[in-house]
Amino acid sequence: MVKFSLKEARRAASEDDPSTALMHYMGIIKALPTKASSLRQEFLSALGGHLRQLRHSENCETDVAQILALSRELYPHCGDVLNAFGEWWFSNGHTSNAADCFLQAVEAAEPSIDAQRNLANLGTHLVDQWHFRMLNDRARNEAYASAIEYFVKKQKEARNGECRVLDIGAGSGLLSVMASRAGASSPVFACEHDQLMCSLSRRVIADNQLRDNIVVLPRNSHDITPADLNGKVDLVVTELMDAGFFGEGIVSAVLDAKRRLLNNTGAVIPNKAEILAAVVECAAIARDHICLPETSGSHKVYVSKFCMDDSDEPYTSEFVTDLKGGFRLLTEPTVVYSIDMQSSEDLCRTKEGFSTSFDLRVNASGVAHAVIAWFRAYLTPDIVLESPPGSALCWEQAIFPLPTSLNLSLGESTELNVAIRDNWFRCSLQRASIDSSHCHVTNCSTIALMNDKTLRTAVEKWLRSATAFRPIAQVLDCARCPSVTRALSTTLPDAFILTVVEGVPPETTSVYADLFADNSKISIHPEMDSLPAAAIDAVICLPITHSGLLCGDSLQQVAFTRVRHRIDRVIPSKIVVRAALIESDQLLNRATVLSSANTCEVHVRQAFGPFCAHLQQDIELTTFKHRRLTDEFDAMMLDLEEALDADSNRLPRFLRQSASVDATVKTEGYAHGVLVSYELHGMCDDAINTADGGNCFNVSAQLFPKPDCFLVQGQVVSLHCSMYNGDLTFELKHADV
Repeated sequence: MVKFSLKEARRAASEDDPSTALMHYMGIIKALPTKASSLRQEFLSALGGHLRQLRHSENCETDVAQILALSRELYPHCGDVLNAFGEWWFSNGHTSNAADCFLQAVEAAEPSIDAQRNLANLGTHLVDQWHFRMLNDRARNEAYASAIEYFVKKQKEARNGECRVLDIGAGSGLLSVMASRAGASSPVFACEHDQLMCSLSRRVIADNQLRDNIVVLPRNSHDITPADLNGKVDLVVTELMDAGFFGEGIVSAVLDAKRRLLNNTGAVIPNKAEILAAVVECAAIARDHICLPETSGSHKVYVSKFCMDDSDEPYTSEFVTDLKGGFRLLTEPTVVYSIDMQSSEDLCRTKEGFSTSFDLRVNASGVAHAVIAWFRAYLTPDIVLESPPGSALCWEQAIFPLPTSLNLSLGESTELNVAIRDNWFRCSLQRASIDSSHCHVTNCSTIALMNDKTLRTAVEKWLRSATAFRPIAQVLDCARCPSVTRALSTTLPDAFILTVVEGVPPETTSVYADLFADNSKISIHPEMDSLPAAAIDAVICLPITHSGLLCGDSLQQVAFTRVRHRIDRVIPSKIVVRAALIESDQLLNRATVLSSANTCEVHVRQAFGPFCAHLQQDIELTTFKHRRLTDEFDAMMLDLEEALDADSNRLPRFLRQSASVDATVKTEGYAHGVLVSYELHGMCDDAINTADGGNCFNVSAQLFPKPDCFLVQGQVVSLHCSMYNGDLTFELKHADV
């Protein structure tokens, strides 16, 4: 009977009937548990296929839950089983269920590596990475704790020992816990509209034994009534402050709370704020936000949306000290706006919007590339948080890139326009305006790639080498990068170029139309399926993102088109993954929750630990604070020209592979993670190395799940690397002396 069922299971699997196959495998393993190990991969394959068939079925959650229960009974220790269900829940929009499955898969006796990657990706989507910087910001947290203690005491003295507190935008619940510990009346109300953050804050509250002292209200503060709070409160605490202070709606939230939820003599934290601004010279900002006609080949200037006065998002934010090449202040920092958060008049004036201007005195000659701004928040009259460049606080600086560079001379004045509109703070230089009809707005990544002469030169050399080997009459362009398409058209003027813009954002698609509309040799195709059935001599791609990640979508496009059009030439032909073990407190600070000493002994690590941002991208290597424990080494090689079998269902190795590499420790320290960069190789010797600093690419880093392994000089460590559809994971397997 078992032999018959196994035969039927394998027959069903071969006929693409995973549901029937799964039914047979379940019956076999339940009858003969000793077969579980040998049939594990076949079972997982059938399970995955069955779940994929259910992906878009209606009302199938009950069936999935039943299959999960049966599968766990058959494989109680297998993390891969739980991971399969986590992927199904995630694909159907059930992120909470997905997170539960991934967590259990990682913690299983036989943990799933894929689940670690999925949990990290899920955490990146669900928990903004700035949460970790904020939770690790000891100065910020101690300042808030002191301010809360000050106002709770002050309100209790005025109100016969009572101080009722509302925490707006509670997030992790940290400030609510501080308020409860400071002696606020129970319950403290923690208002938070994000459902996942509500779940995490409830766990933080429980972990600190305050479940009976704090109530989480899972909605926007504008939707809360005094009845929800059992009357009006005496203190409103909030930290709805972004880099430009106003962007998270702090003014609207506080004004609404003062009108409806706060007693007439109640207090607000922060008490007041000032916004400071200065003009800076910073070539890195210009590189990512402006591309001039002489570089792009267009008659227009390409700018990011942050350069435009009418943008719905008027600034980006960065730690200015992290930018390549540094920056110079060309004017003294100037207070350009002040607001009293206790004053309804000030709040109303700010909410309604205003504009003004300042004459800034230039104190250093240079080229103005941007205006930067930051805030000075008075939590109490004496407790102040300020976020200027170089500050150790968790807030970045607001950056207003200029749409055109401006030469400034020592001693002259330049007019700064300042406005607040739609809850956004706005800055611009009067002399640095540009006619919008001469602009084309696109994203920062596209602009940075278009400005990268090193990339364009390398692509041109690769193409010349490829055509020297064999002519190219028709080329498929999957690079999703206008500057690569331009290099194709100039280097291969007689070739027909089929450019696919599938997956390209609309603002970049319009760049293609602008640059190549009059070129009869270039045809733009919205998706792969729209390509003509024509002979194609080569495919060109750019499978590395500007932020330093391997692009799985691009690799999949290469695999698909190579099989479909029988293409054997790929430019670049291979990618080498380069790695180095590093120790970096900066990586830890931005990726995970550190000691509870940073959070004033409020326990948050257990709740937030599973959502650590293990993958950090967009790292500028020249300013990244780290120590290399090993030399850089080759971790993996992706051969994009490997022989492919059109009849095989197996993924090519450049989409799925694993490798183990030994490395010798050169400098002792804690192995916190892996610094990752890439080398792109064509047929010639010229390679693009994303870590060499001569191009626009940044690098990435991955934090180890347990970043506490201390390595000594001379040790040989084994690093296991795995890659699936462009997602890389690294595991420190062992460290032998």
